[in-house]
Amino acid sequence: MKIILTILQAVAFVLLAMQLLWWFMAIASGHNMPKQTTDIFSINIIILIVVIIGLFFLKRRKKSED
Repeated sequence: MKIILTILQAVAFVLLAMQLLWWFMAIASGHNMPKQTTDIFSINIIILIVVIIGLFFLKRRKKSED
């Protein structure tokens, strides 16, 4: 179970890094992004941060049970 949680957390970190990089590249290129696009970026980043925090606490709880 610990290995699965570690893998899921690593995947969430990679997805968050990719999302942030994609967002910063879009902003730096000077394109006028539609509001829907910026909303989607924001929602995705918030969801990924919540997932990472949730996995961290789940992993911590599993560690304390063992």
